[in-house]
Amino acid sequence: MQVITPAAGLPVTVARFRAAVPLAAAVDDETLAAYLEAAVNAVEVSSGRPMLARDLRLVTPAGPWRRWWFPVAPVLAVTLIEGGTAELLTPFGEPVLARETGNTALTITATVGYADADAVPAALKQAVILMAKDWLEASVTLEEIKRDGLSFGAKALIKQQRYRRPAEVVPC
Repeated sequence: MQVITPAAGLPVTVARFRAAVPLAAAVDDETLAAYLEAAVNAVEVSSGRPMLARDLRLVTPAGPWRRWWFPVAPVLAVTLIEGGTAELLTPFGEPVLARETGNTALTITATVGYADADAVPAALKQAVILMAKDWLEASVTLEEIKRDGLSFGAKALIKQQRYRRPAEVVPC
């Protein structure tokens, strides 16, 4: 999976974070944005749900398959398929690509994530706030941040929204 066009902005603004976390009033915007960006990355990786739209290039396995599940959800659009033909089914639930015939690997360009910050589930945005708040309160430097350091509340919110593809492929 290769990012072609990264997401623009953050799903949780610095202003929203300041309103939720009184301690943040004493911290500069640039530092808060860095904490938020790290928290967004951790939540996206843990949940399998990119929060804001971005373009990715993905390659399916070669072989006789009829269905291939995307490794992330949601998929807003498939913009290019190289190496054959296929169709996007169920873009928000379990995004799957379907094809009738073929044994070749396909290279897919797709827009994944939610259209804008308002469309991002509240639980994911709250997980970002909780993680960034915990790191800020613990005076954790950005170099020390690890995925294993998630708070109970953030883990519970991420678990509710986690996307796990049911299978990689369904053979013919």
